[in-house]
Amino acid sequence: MPKFGFKNIKVAPIPLPMRVFRRLTTKGALPPMDLVVGRGVYFFPDYVRWPLANSRSITTIHDLSFEEVPQFVDDNNARFLRKTTRNSVAKSDKVATVTNTMKGIIEKFYKLDPSRVMVTHNAANLAVFYKHNEKDIERVKLKYKIFGKYIFTVGNIEPRKNQVSIVEAFMKLPKEIADEYTLVLAGAGAWKDEKIHEVVNKAIKKGYRVTMLLGVVTDEEMPILYSGASMMIYASFYEGYGMPIVEAMACRTPVICSNASVMPEVAGDAALMIDPHKVSDIKNAIIKLHDNPELAKEMVEKGIENVKRYDWKKEAQKLVDVAREF
Repeated sequence: MPKFGFKNIKVAPIPLPMRVFRRLTTKGALPPMDLVVGRGVYFFPDYVRWPLANSRSITTIHDLSFEEVPQFVDDNNARFLRKTTRNSVAKSDKVATVTNTMKGIIEKFYKLDPSRVMVTHNAANLAVFYKHNEKDIERVKLKYKIFGKYIFTVGNIEPRKNQVSIVEAFMKLPKEIADEYTLVLAGAGAWKDEKIHEVVNKAIKKGYRVTMLLGVVTDEEMPILYSGASMMIYASFYEGYGMPIVEAMACRTPVICSNASVMPEVAGDAALMIDPHKVSDIKNAIIKLHDNPELAKEMVEKGIENVKRYDWKKEAQKLVDVAREF
C-alpha cells in the first residue's frame, strides 16, 4: 500500500459474528457502521453500502442485470439487489462502475448527474494471466481428460452467459471441424441452469466431445486452460465488464465475443464479434478462426495491445484520488 502514499494501515474488525452481520445486512438493519469501525471514507466494492452516520462513501455497481435482464438472474438475488442497490446509489457520495457503457446506463436508470458516477475499469492480472508453457498445459489437460485441440468458454453456468447457444453452435459445425475439438465449459454452478445441462447431455449423446468443468478449476489452472485453447468464446447476453475477454487475450488466445452490452467496449477491435442471439454467428466465427490461422494470429496480437488499456494500479489510484478529495 505504500505505492498509494498510505503511511498507517490497520485492520478494523467488525465486532459481529459473520452470520449476524449477513442477516442484518439482508434485513437492512445494520447500525451506522462508522460508529462501530470508525469515521473515514468508505469504499464498498460490491453493490451494498453500509449505513453510515458521519462518513463519505464510494460504492461500486458492476452491472444492472437484475433490472435490465431479470429473466437471467436468480429471483431472490434480484429482489435483494433491486432494493439494496437503489439505496446504495441514493446514499453514496460517488458511484463507481467498471465500464463507460455501464456508467451511461447507471446514470440514465437512476437519473444521476454524470459527475456522481466514475469509471474504474477492471483488468487482467498479468502476473497470473500470461501464455503458459506446453508442459503445464498438457498437465492440466490430462487432469481434466481434454485430449487434442479445444474451444474454451468461461462463466457461471447460468442463462445470461449463453452456454446453450455455444453448445448448439458447436453441434452445427461441419463434422470434420467438430471432430477436431473438445468444447470445454468452465464455471461455477449458478441458477436456472437446467437447459444448459440438457443441451450438454444432448451433445454428448450425439457423440460430440463436450466437457463441463463445474466448480473444479483452480485459480492456478485457469490461465493455463486459457493458454492451451485454440479459441475462447464469450457469448454473454449482458455484462458489466466481462473478465474472461481480457484474461484470454492476456494468455494470447483468440477471442470470439458477444456484440451486446459492454463487450464491444472491453474487447475493442481485438475479438471476432458475434450476435449472441444467433447460433449461426457463433458457428461461423469458429469456422473463420479454424480456417484462417493468420486471422487467429492477428486477433492474438490485437488482444495483447487491448489488454494494455487496463491496469489495476491506475484504476485503484482513481479511487484513492477521489477519496482524498472528500
